[in-house]
Amino acid sequence: MSDWENIEALLYSGQTENMELALLLAKGEGKDLRPRFQQLQDCLAFYEEQYRALYSFPKLFNQIREKGLQLSGLGLFELPDCLLALAPLAKSVDISRNNLRKFPLFLLHFQQAETFNLAHNQLVQLPDHFWSLKQIKALHLEDNLLIRLPERIERLNQLEELSISFQRASKLPASLAQLQALKGLFIQLDSLDRFPMVIFELRNLERLILQGQGVQLLPQEIGQLQNLQFLALRELPLEELPPSLGQLPQLHSLHLVGLSRLGQLPEFLCELPQLQALNLNDTPLNGLPQNLAGWKNLRALSLFGTGIQPHDEQQWQAKIQAAIGTIEELIWDF
Repeated sequence: MSDWENIEALLYSGQTENMELALLLAKGEGKDLRPRFQQLQDCLAFYEEQYRALYSFPKLFNQIREKGLQLSGLGLFELPDCLLALAPLAKSVDISRNNLRKFPLFLLHFQQAETFNLAHNQLVQLPDHFWSLKQIKALHLEDNLLIRLPERIERLNQLEELSISFQRASKLPASLAQLQALKGLFIQLDSLDRFPMVIFELRNLERLILQGQGVQLLPQEIGQLQNLQFLALRELPLEELPPSLGQLPQLHSLHLVGLSRLGQLPEFLCELPQLQALNLNDTPLNGLPQNLAGWKNLRALSLFGTGIQPHDEQQWQAKIQAAIGTIEELIWDF
């Protein structure tokens, strides 16, 4: 550890005597830590005002180390620049559910943060330098005013989780295919005029959530995502599902929620060997597939809002139990 790193360690210890010593040692090195110390004092005042509680330096620093910069749901229109002083401590940044119109530029210095949750604000764009934060592993951008995702997203080559929605975007960037570390993806499809085929090049995806009224066809290429374990299709105007959906060998959780035009579950869904949870909430159905025995590993089945109303509940449950065995969690529409 360098001399300067030792000085910073003293400053961020939170102990008064150590912080005072850091100021003296920094002065001996020809550096002035007093502006940063003032920023830290301003951070104390900011947290006390927002959370209506007394804060000490040890309490603040421990909170930032454990939970990151956590400022979600405070109704903020802007963030004070003094928060820059907390950058060396924060492993994550959560400024979601505020009223931010501009990205706070000082956050570009949070180069230890692996998670950025910017969701549910009013951001129109992100600065170019944001895409150089290569340490980011999780990025949440949904429910902002973004109109596109830039090709520069390929720079985030460690990204494992991405959630995004758009105000007017018509397609996803081709460079998204370069994010081969990506394991989880949520996309709001309302503004897209066709299915983003680039998704199917993300062969390491394990979790995929697609939502919205933007596309009416789920392509056969969904079967290329052989590592998929969790799939949620929400409120899509799909009238049918592609047979390749029944050829996902590792899929254990399937959510077909609010698919108002589907009407019937295809038999090939019973060919999913690892399926453990099936959520059909608010998807009107005429019934269940005949080959229920194919769901031998099913442990949770939700039929709320499907309209399935067996005349004899016990007889219907007995039919399922005879084919599948005991289901630990079974939710009916009555």
